[in-house]
Amino acid sequence: MISLPTNKVKLRLYHDDGDPDTVTALLGIEPTRIQRVGEVSDFPEMNFPLSGWFLEFNGDRRTLEAAIERMVDLIGSHAVALAELRDRGWEIQVKLDLDRRVGYTGKLLSPQEMRILADAEIECQLWTFAMPPWPPSPAEQGATD
Repeated sequence: MISLPTNKVKLRLYHDDGDPDTVTALLGIEPTRIQRVGEVSDFPEMNFPLSGWFLEFNGDRRTLEAAIERMVDLIGSHAVALAELRDRGWEIQVKLDLDRRVGYTGKLLSPQEMRILADAEIECQLWTFAMPPWPPSPAEQGATD
């Protein structure tokens, strides 16, 4: 099945050997996915070097700004729990994945949103990439003449 390209806003927490269930319990939020140190990843096949807890929101060119606002609001409303997790050794990041096939021309972070992240001592990463052109050609979809 072919998945549509999308932009993503991710809250990522990493720890050398912490239990991701601790993050879930403190935040009261179910993650999009977790990983435990030493478990085998699906791709590439390797053992995870760190434990991780991940929450992800998707956004296209019309909804990315709302996805960013939703993530920053969540961080602001969970600042105490995030500070406790940071004190317990969890590294906390926000990552914006921007796929150039989707496009986006709006603001990424307002000064107020940057202040919320800075006050919470959360770094923000911006990754831009362009996968193969979209939509895939008929040959890439396995079509035959």
